[in-house]
Amino acid sequence: MDQGYLISNLPPYAKLFVGLFTTLMLCVCAWTILILYIQEGMISEEEVPAYVTEPYGQAETANDTKEEVEAGETENGLTPDQFEHNVKLAHTHINGQTLLFFAIGFVFLFTSVKSKIKKTVLWVFGLSIFVHAFGLAGHHFHWFYDDLLAISGFLILGSIAYMSFVIYVNLLEKPTEKQ
Repeated sequence: MDQGYLISNLPPYAKLFVGLFTTLMLCVCAWTILILYIQEGMISEEEVPAYVTEPYGQAETANDTKEEVEAGETENGLTPDQFEHNVKLAHTHINGQTLLFFAIGFVFLFTSVKSKIKKTVLWVFGLSIFVHAFGLAGHHFHWFYDDLLAISGFLILGSIAYMSFVIYVNLLEKPTEKQ
């Protein structure tokens, strides 16, 4: 890549923008991990702030009997409502994660990392988003989907963390001399 288009050669205000953007991306990752910890019960109820545990607005209560729920289940064990919820959740995630992929991936293109590593990281990140959506759609249907969800989520967060680290390193480098 042309040396003039590296992050290290940006003016100070552009480096500030890239640094703030990268920090916000890491905040997305940290928030995701916090949500996972809360959902999986890895944080005790006493440690969770009240605004996280109190419902927002009125929650819908399910008055269905066990027989009504079982009658509505498909052969895979999910009710149509649960499957629809999973598909909608997967749709939302694939939209948001694709935006994250584009945003941080675009900045990552202007780092000093070798092209082969850039391609590998971008492929892993992009494919992980697709696999993550697939895992979300089948979440709680079978352990296979749950494992896909966990592994792809780890790869997405790992990709963002690696790209952020490289971006920070490039922000700290001195500008290269144009030849």
